[in-house]
Amino acid sequence: MSVVTQDVVNVALSRLKQGVPRKYRYLVRGAVMGIVSPFFTGTAVECPCCEKTSRRWLLLDEHDPVCPHCSSAPRQRLLALYLKERTPIFGSRLRMVHFAAEYCLMRRFARLPNLDYVAADLDPPRGAIRLDLTAIDLPTDSVDMVICSHVLEHVVEDRVAMRELRRIIRPDGQALIMVPVDRRRAVTYEDPSIATPAARLAAFDQADHVRIYGRDFSERLHSAGFAVERYTGAQFAPWAQHRCGLPENDAEAVYVCT
Repeated sequence: MSVVTQDVVNVALSRLKQGVPRKYRYLVRGAVMGIVSPFFTGTAVECPCCEKTSRRWLLLDEHDPVCPHCSSAPRQRLLALYLKERTPIFGSRLRMVHFAAEYCLMRRFARLPNLDYVAADLDPPRGAIRLDLTAIDLPTDSVDMVICSHVLEHVVEDRVAMRELRRIIRPDGQALIMVPVDRRRAVTYEDPSIATPAARLAAFDQADHVRIYGRDFSERLHSAGFAVERYTGAQFAPWAQHRCGLPENDAEAVYVCT
């Protein structure tokens, strides 16, 4: 794939958030990937989200190698590999609720005949329903599995959201939660007085984030009533880390909450 072509792809994907209404972004992303994928035919790497192989990842930047077929990022591949190797979702009858469902995972889960799959968002795309994470309109103990990846850092009342996730999970169910964590911080940094996009960008590194989580994130989940285990890419075999393009550091992790 030429540098010029890759630059065009980079621009198209990076502008999705700015120029395309959220509910249609997954359609545009799918179209872009359909154009890109023939340039990456090969078997050197394998995406656990779409289960397709490529000769290499598409490098949006050096820290974000994405799948040229489904556009999965390293953290999504970590989640998908965890689900494949350590959960029964590909065979057992389960009710799953997936908040802010990623394109690369949503389209696969929706096709699994064994799942009662619900994609949910405040601004839901086609095929999803509207649910507020701080007031989830679902019965108590009604869900076998929840996926909530890179959502809580956007939620002002994140502790309320955690308790709501705990409420809807069945006694033998689990929530798989991911957030960006600054492992250098012992304590989460947040300040409710920081309210404008510009101020949040300066304080939290992204205009729609309301905090930077520290190593105490597990403690927050525990205070909501969860038992918590943390899984990183390092807990998979070295060959799987390389072939599946998992995160190279422990800042990205799957927090398994039961």
